[in-house]
Amino acid sequence: MPASIAAVASEVGADLRRLGQDFEYRRVGDVWSWSGGPGLDNRRCDDLSLPALVGDVQLDNASAVLAVLMSLSARLPVDDAAIRRGLSTVSLRGRFQTATLNGVQWILDVAHNPAAARTLASQLALPSDARRTIAVCGILGDKDVEGVATAVRGSFDQWIVAGLPGPRAVPVDALAQRLGVAGVPVAGIAETISAACDTAAELAQSGDRIVVFGSFLTVAGAMEWLESRGLSIS
Repeated sequence: MPASIAAVASEVGADLRRLGQDFEYRRVGDVWSWSGGPGLDNRRCDDLSLPALVGDVQLDNASAVLAVLMSLSARLPVDDAAIRRGLSTVSLRGRFQTATLNGVQWILDVAHNPAAARTLASQLALPSDARRTIAVCGILGDKDVEGVATAVRGSFDQWIVAGLPGPRAVPVDALAQRLGVAGVPVAGIAETISAACDTAAELAQSGDRIVVFGSFLTVAGAMEWLESRGLSIS
């Protein structure tokens, strides 16, 4: 956690709770446990199922959520059954969300900053049956394009760079150039997300996977493209 957050919390009198200091978790196989310190009444939750969201980072997130619930329990009581149900059914659009079309797996992940891109890269590095991994990447011009590219450039066999709408976007040629400077082998460019998805679908063969990332706008465009082909993206 940045020191600036602790400084502001102290300034405004916020009750700051920190992972590893005020609460912690421990994973054993496919279950995990959570425990809070004195500031959280030494509460515990044992034998929890792993969160339905994909990725080890989700245990950090779920642990923080439990700390919030325990902090608010006097005003907002949530029973153990509801906690377990929430962990097993939670969903979040655009965060390593998957769909399959014509034997090709599509993965949609917003990943618009280096930290999120590193998380995406770690998820893509997990064992997979995919033959090739193709990127459809669209990033707004005011983002850390080079940082995102550096985090994930080893995760893909081919890159399709897509243009985005709006005043914060840069021309797709300029985006492709910035990615190229960061060491990304750009295989093609497209003016729109829809056109980029068309290109990626033409390149992909059954058993490949296509990963769409870089912006909420990028993922939203891909969702529309997939839904126009009869897939329900929930």
